[in-house]
Amino acid sequence: MPKAELHLHLDGSLRVETAIELARTRGVDAPLDVEGMRAELVAPMPCHDQVELLRYNNVVSDAAKREGRTLEALGVDPVTMAAIVPSYLWRFRKTGQFQGPVSVI
Repeated sequence: MPKAELHLHLDGSLRVETAIELARTRGVDAPLDVEGMRAELVAPMPCHDQVELLRYNNVVSDAAKREGRTLEALGVDPVTMAAIVPSYLWRFRKTGQFQGPVSVI
């Protein structure tokens, strides 16, 4: 059965030179030199958490902005990941969803 890629990270999946060519031919407001594009696309290693990783790979083309294909244009009020992670990931704390170890009765 054919498969479709639904989620793909650009770093490691797309050559920096290919990203530059795509940006150049599609009018994307992005760096057009190797070092600049690498800084935009490749998260620093090691990347310690999802919030740090999401600071990269977020490029919106000028065409998308002109055509209103942005979160704001869709009525979405973006909130930084850092604002929601503490409550979103509460159950993944070192001690789980509890503040400390649970005593067994």
